Amino acid sequence: MFNNLFVLFILLFFSFIACDPIELSNVSIREHTPVGQLLVRLNGTSTQRNAFRFVSNNYRDIQRYFSLNASTGELRIAMDIDREIICAHRRVHCQFLLKVFEIFHEKLYHIPVIIEDINDHRPIFPYQSSPVELHISENSPAHQSKLFIQQAYDQDQMDNQKQLKYQLKNFDSNFP
Repeated sequence: MFNNLFVLFILLFFSFIACDPIELSNVSIREHTPVGQLLVRLNGTSTQRNAFRFVSNNYRDIQRYFSLNASTGELRIAMDIDREIICAHRRVHCQFLLKVFEIFHEKLYHIPVIIEDINDHRPIFPYQSSPVELHISENSPAHQSKLFIQQAYDQDQMDNQKQLKYQLKNFDSNFP
């Protein structure tokens, strides 16, 4: 048993050195894509001897969000992907490189995965727990008064910050 594992380890080690990786096109996934969604089917030959495995890399914690069928090379979503959790430290680009090795044919696949943000969080104001009171002088010229409030924070990708809009609720119809 130990000898078999040692031989497999040596085979994998030297195979990584000897083979050029096959660079696949970017795989873009919208966050919260349904579990089980097929992302990629790797082009292994149709034999019983296919054996696909994830290669350990810096993104090992990301691998748990994906399932890889060892015999067919199908890469699927294994659990809900929330961009704000996975990419908390990456505000703009949420991209990872998954590496898959086909053992018997000694092919190393590089699969760049991009997780796209959807606007799934509400903006949060710093003073969320209490209403904001704005006082406007009765003598203020129409359409010339400016009131400043603190900007809301949105957990979604920075581009969504441009989409923040404010509106007055329960205002009197006398206001233009």
